[in-house]
Amino acid sequence: MAATLIAFEGLDGSGKSTQIQIVGDILRDNGYVVHTTREPTNGRWGKLFRRWAAGEIEASKEVVLELLLADRADHVRSLAGLPENAVILCDRYEASTLAYQVASEIPEEDVLRAMNSYTRRPADLQIYLDLPVYAAWERAVSRPEQERYERYDFLKKVYEEYAKNTDLVRVNALGTQGAVAARILDVVLPFLESRVKGT
Repeated sequence: MAATLIAFEGLDGSGKSTQIQIVGDILRDNGYVVHTTREPTNGRWGKLFRRWAAGEIEASKEVVLELLLADRADHVRSLAGLPENAVILCDRYEASTLAYQVASEIPEEDVLRAMNSYTRRPADLQIYLDLPVYAAWERAVSRPEQERYERYDFLKKVYEEYAKNTDLVRVNALGTQGAVAARILDVVLPFLESRVKGT
């Protein structure tokens, strides 16, 4: 059995990075081998995407999608070397690609076709931090620098696309960091226990 991959999904500002850190620390305290990662990565394709997102370079929406998928292909290959007992907590994964790229007006069938043309490693569990658009936007714009995607009208479209995805386990992301982490652990711990038991 391969390492367990848990994807954390949500809008910009939904608290994914913070929750991965909190949940990761708690899982380690409970004896799990935890590997944290994110997409886009710091690989060559991920860095190009981040330059585009920051407004430093221009690219068509189709090229942006290819950058994300090439970055994921490299990422999947790197994760393959982790031990079977590892728990991978990934900040953004396939559901983000689908939601954000469809919101960018690439037809869903084209996004899925492009995704399937690359090496895929589906997540074992997808946690969606469900935060109202206004709250996510307020958090995102409070940062020193904003990216192309961090616009209220765009985030609203992304939220609507996420809402269509029935594979996500939705967790209320309103409240204190500790309260949100407790809700996530209520999902993650039983899931990991069932994986160990093979049920």
